[in-house]
Amino acid sequence: MKDKAMGFYFTLVAAILSLAGLIIYPSVMYRLPIVYGFCAAAVLLTIIVVFSSFIGKTVSLFRFLPVINSSLMASAAVWAVYLMVNQLGYVVAELDSKSTIMGLVYFEVVAVLSMLINIVGAFLKQDK
Repeated sequence: MKDKAMGFYFTLVAAILSLAGLIIYPSVMYRLPIVYGFCAAAVLLTIIVVFSSFIGKTVSLFRFLPVINSSLMASAAVWAVYLMVNQLGYVVAELDSKSTIMGLVYFEVVAVLSMLINIVGAFLKQDK
């Protein structure tokens, strides 16, 4: 872990945010199972890379991890909103309270932050 550069740590922080999104997503009113898959895949890929760096095996494909994770979290953010579009309309029309969409708002903030941190990590070096 000592031979890792700043991009690796950005990717690690983004994976922690992906895990937070995985924990927050059950509070969303209408859920799709594929969103769980996207978040879990982002976390799992990072765990594989961290574990492989501990045992000393790195693959050049790991440099693409931030790009893959950012696309996974972008997909999770889009699919999470997909089922909640009608509910957003109800809140805008004041037919329902804002509390019905707050879980979605929290998840979207975490998912977009994870995506942006992964994008920044993609432009930084992963190894020293």
